Amino acid sequence: MIEINAKEALPNSVLVRDNEDQMKVIEDVLARIGAYEQQRREKIFPLRYSSPEPTKEILL
Repeated sequence: MIEINAKEALPNSVLVRDNEDQMKVIEDVLARIGAYEQQRREKIFPLRYSSPEPTKEILL
């Protein structure tokens, strides 16, 4: 389970919490999401609490 943008995340930032063994999947997901400025021009992904694998499937 990953947690993205927890309450204590800074504005315009992405805060991710998870264990080390799933870090690669998280990095891939974040790479596909892109930068905040890019998101403003494109689709905003409403990610909250989800498993990394289904999230990865949605983004591919």
